Amino acid sequence: MKIIKTMTGAVSETVEVVAAVSGKKVYVYGYLLSSDTDASFTFKSATTQIWPTLFIGANGGTSELEMRDGPLWMCETVAGEALNLVGSVASNASIVVFCEQR
Repeated sequence: MKIIKTMTGAVSETVEVVAAVSGKKVYVYGYLLSSDTDASFTFKSATTQIWPTLFIGANGGTSELEMRDGPLWMCETVAGEALNLVGSVASNASIVVFCEQR
């Protein structure tokens, strides 16, 4: 099941991107993150970091990654854990996460 999750607004805490399902992992294939101010974003399996922290500079900007070739993914959760995104943006952010739960 492919999932495209979008969020906008302030992201200054943990946001559940995909809820936990017993025995299933969430595979992240890509993301698009933007902010109008400096920001950081961290993907987590429940509370454990699973991808390096992503930073956007003081004047805002965009960070993106998409795994296009082959059956590759950038990170995955532990089976039975939610995919969370922790942000440090108190103002405007736009987030798109491309993932699959299986």
